[in-house]
Amino acid sequence: MSLASEVEILRAHLIDSAGLSAELAGKLRDTFLVSGEDSFVDFLAKHGVVSKLAAPKLRSAARGEGPIQGLIRPAGPDLIAKLERLTQREKPPAPPSGLPPFLAGPGAGQSSLEERLSNIVRAAVPRAFSQGNPLAFLRPGARFGRYELEKKLGSGSSSVTFLSSHPTLKVPIALKIHRPTERVEAGSGVRGFEAEGRILARLDHPNIVRVLDVDAEQGLAYIVFEFGGERSFEQEIIHSRRVSSMRAAEIGLALSDALDTAWASKVLHRDIKPENVLVRADGRVKLVDFGLATADESKDPDLVVGSPAYMAPEQITEPNRIDHRADMYALGATLYHALTGRPPFLRDSPKETLRAQLYDRPEPIRGIVGDVDAELEQIVLRLLEKKREDRYPTWRDTVDALASSLTRSSTGQAGRRSAMSRLLSSLIR
Repeated sequence: MSLASEVEILRAHLIDSAGLSAELAGKLRDTFLVSGEDSFVDFLAKHGVVSKLAAPKLRSAARGEGPIQGLIRPAGPDLIAKLERLTQREKPPAPPSGLPPFLAGPGAGQSSLEERLSNIVRAAVPRAFSQGNPLAFLRPGARFGRYELEKKLGSGSSSVTFLSSHPTLKVPIALKIHRPTERVEAGSGVRGFEAEGRILARLDHPNIVRVLDVDAEQGLAYIVFEFGGERSFEQEIIHSRRVSSMRAAEIGLALSDALDTAWASKVLHRDIKPENVLVRADGRVKLVDFGLATADESKDPDLVVGSPAYMAPEQITEPNRIDHRADMYALGATLYHALTGRPPFLRDSPKETLRAQLYDRPEPIRGIVGDVDAELEQIVLRLLEKKREDRYPTWRDTVDALASSLTRSSTGQAGRRSAMSRLLSSLIR
């Protein structure tokens, strides 16, 4: 078993056994991967997550040589606070003078590619605040303007999201508050959030979270969203280890239809991954976090952004030339993760994962999990083709392929069309 596979197994158990959030467990994994240390178990023991006595058994268990249950103890508040501090990272250094943030063009040479990969990795690592965390006062029970913060739903490198209640409508909402590296009085953070709000406001689809308001409070920009649910698709995968072919195809179909609506407005998401798909109590999904999305009025299209484990090759090498097929690739990586329990390319460091996105072929899904539907496997592998010309031409083609894989038992073309219509109406609402 590879180091990367062991790390992912242990990450899942940090959530299930230690009680860490999926976000903190992921940041702990990323901190280990950039630390240069050889053993994730020793890394966890060094920082008090597992006892040194349990470490040898845990190493064997992570390789499939025994049960893990009971070897990872629940984490108390003090340990969680310590791990939160540990996973903070310094602001990455500025690129050399005279060069753009990411070198353009795939033909710029190996040294340029190496620098590009290093820059992407540095940008993906969570950053510390130079003068303390400006959002430290935000916690459950606190007030932010007219909203009472009820529960922290998640956070990323640029924002933190809380569950709250709309004071007038009396319905649950998600409040996403910008996490600046500096205060936003100058307006740049507010403008960025306004751009995200405008992007979402123009996208009318039941599987895309709706934006209700965009504003600023106490110098911090925020967006008010409809509440799409507390559990992410990533958490569903972790809980079940992997999902069925039917479930993966259903979610892929709903997201494809949502992304077709987005692309009709020339909007790219650029960060499709299980963490950015919320699962409602009834099983339906909502696509969230358009903070990296591009539209005509949005962020610099030359900037390389995204998550290394789900990033299309052209998103790494030609960020100013990507189109809807980059989101297709990320959807393929998401469905591959759902079906197998791991992303298609998971290497020993984020930089090696990016290199694999460029050069490696994904392992056949049915070689990992034998009971995956063969037609669905071919759809996912086509979404993961290195050349975008080899993926589906349009999102409607992707929708049709996924719907067909779910309804192929229907007899006759008319029956198939009827079944597809019923399926879409049941999934996408």
